[in-house]
Amino acid sequence: MEDFPIGKISPSLFHDIIYPALGNPNPKILVGPNTGMDMAIVRVGQEDVLVTSTDPVVIRPELGWRDSSWFAVQVVASDVAVSGIMPQVMTFSLVLPASLAVADLKDLWQALSDACHKEHIQIANVRLMYSDYATFPVVGAATAIAQGHQSHYITPADASLGDEVLCTKGAAIQATAILARLFSTELRTFLSAEETFEAQSLFEQIGVLQDVRILLRHNLVKKGVSTMHDATEGGILGAVYEIAVASDLGVELDADNIFVYPVTKKIFDHYYIDPLSVISEGTLVMTARSTFVPIIQQVLEEEGILCQSIGRMTDKAHGRWITQNNMRKPLYHPGSDPYWRLMSTLRQKSLHVKSRGEIGHTDFHNET
Repeated sequence: MEDFPIGKISPSLFHDIIYPALGNPNPKILVGPNTGMDMAIVRVGQEDVLVTSTDPVVIRPELGWRDSSWFAVQVVASDVAVSGIMPQVMTFSLVLPASLAVADLKDLWQALSDACHKEHIQIANVRLMYSDYATFPVVGAATAIAQGHQSHYITPADASLGDEVLCTKGAAIQATAILARLFSTELRTFLSAEETFEAQSLFEQIGVLQDVRILLRHNLVKKGVSTMHDATEGGILGAVYEIAVASDLGVELDADNIFVYPVTKKIFDHYYIDPLSVISEGTLVMTARSTFVPIIQQVLEEEGILCQSIGRMTDKAHGRWITQNNMRKPLYHPGSDPYWRLMSTLRQKSLHVKSRGEIGHTDFHNET
């Protein structure tokens, strides 16, 4: 049996298997599955659209029901928010382990409800089932839905020649926080207690709903911001590459301008992984008209959100380039996110050497 890389399926598998088989064509679908498109746009009525996105949901008791549920809501809702229309409705389908106590189910569900309420989202449909095949963590799927005027949405295909590339917060936000929360014993073999706490605290920066809400409040989406994409699989490098492909443009990316927390750098240097290629839910990657960049940065930073200019969209014939450590080279999609292999390896090691907490240096980025 062929083993596939852990994480989202590769673009080649998607285009070979998924893309050609999408059921019956429907002219109401304005934006369907494609590279960089984490949401669908469906026409409803004469002038409105529905924006919808579905994601796997993993709720880990080790994070606590509240934090794990909040994380799940942020991940799914962010894929809709980057359209420029904020999510209003969510649905959930979860497969529960038969050993999950009623008290735990109550806590889990209240946490999901509270996380949605905080983001002004109504839970519209629920399917829960107990299964003796299911184990922890709780897994399933969730869908976020929004409705708005057709003139209000943007997609990663809307970047224009000359737009600046911006990103918020920094690299590997999600990966840093989750690794530190789940594998603190292992990370403490090379991090101090203060560094471990700092890494764990990045959990609060996961999700881009606040970033988008600020931009909408100042009427900067579409007028100034041309595309938005959260830096999930493949991190910031993957998000920038996907915007370039979707918009049929080239790009000059200055990776040396991307902020990396010192503790993030220390963690991923330890495992020989480039943090720019690692999943970073919470980092909003945008393209914007140059004249709007100062005000975009100002309104975000007034709310405590760092916003950096990291590149510029160019003509497709110019190519897609990255300058990193003062070296210019072609920009490619990172492919399978090394975070998932690292998670899998640390999970196995934590089972076998938890009492010692010893994690050796492994080159996950180049591992075959």
